[in-house]
Amino acid sequence: MSSDTRVTQTEVTKLFDLRTELWTSPESELTEIATRYGLSNTEADKKAILLAYLERHFPHSANNGEHFLKMKAQAETLHRHFAEITTDTCIYLFGSYSIGTINGTHSDLDLIAGLGSNPNDLVAFEQLERAGVIYSPELSCLDRMQSIVESGHGLARVYGVSEQGVEVEFHVLGRHDLAAIHKLKPGFVTRVVPVPPKEETRISFTGAIMNLPKDSTTVNHYLSNQGEYYRGFFPDAMIMSTLVLDSKGKGQEALDNVWFASVKAYLYHNGYLKKTSQGIVIDIQRANFDEFLCTVMPQKRAFTPERYQTMSRSYHQALNEIVNRYKCIILS
Repeated sequence: MSSDTRVTQTEVTKLFDLRTELWTSPESELTEIATRYGLSNTEADKKAILLAYLERHFPHSANNGEHFLKMKAQAETLHRHFAEITTDTCIYLFGSYSIGTINGTHSDLDLIAGLGSNPNDLVAFEQLERAGVIYSPELSCLDRMQSIVESGHGLARVYGVSEQGVEVEFHVLGRHDLAAIHKLKPGFVTRVVPVPPKEETRISFTGAIMNLPKDSTTVNHYLSNQGEYYRGFFPDAMIMSTLVLDSKGKGQEALDNVWFASVKAYLYHNGYLKKTSQGIVIDIQRANFDEFLCTVMPQKRAFTPERYQTMSRSYHQALNEIVNRYKCIILS
């Protein structure tokens, strides 16, 4: 793609279709998929096919540093866009950009948006092209977002690519679902597009790794047949996130709730928080932040020192809140 060619809605839709097809198809079909998308000379590897398609059809960066700056500029433009329209939407940035170390020259910008009840919340998404993001109408569910604004419940996706070639994806949910996100169980919020049942790797609070079914109603937490607690998409993403827009304070409240629930689950399922005849006992010496990261967030090594410190403060804030709320007996 030449530098003066604009990203179009059709190209954005086709890119997402390719991505979905790659991730849901067996290895034996990759060569046929690559040929169908005009990439017959590409290695039969999912990542290689996707990168080849991106580099052929979209503007792309020469190196990670250049791409990081593009992502930074786009994030700042989106912040100004939502702030200028005066929305009640709260926005979290998560993924590689948020933790400070991107994975490559095609890393995408991942965001969670909690819609408020302000009509401008919908307007801001309808006018995303003013912020340089070309979104796919077929994939962006803007028609369902009106009911999310009105009811406070529901889930939608807005998917696009910036004029500079940065993929931008919003995971949108209603204000009531955001407020309850730390306690929702699978099935309370439906996925945007039904996905055929497939397996998804999850890491539990006791360090076990298990492939669990990912179906059209799964969105949040998992419990295995043995009662073991597994983390789901939204809690994982929010803990890694940076809250960048929060005019009403609801975003920070939801984030604090997620940290509290996650740390409590980690303590309980590792035996560091127990109810005894004397009261609720907590073993703070054994419960440390590094273990919390290692058991539930294998991305630990990717965090910048600044991001690591920020998350450590959130962890210890939640830990102190648990001790105070339950009047825990601290083991010496």
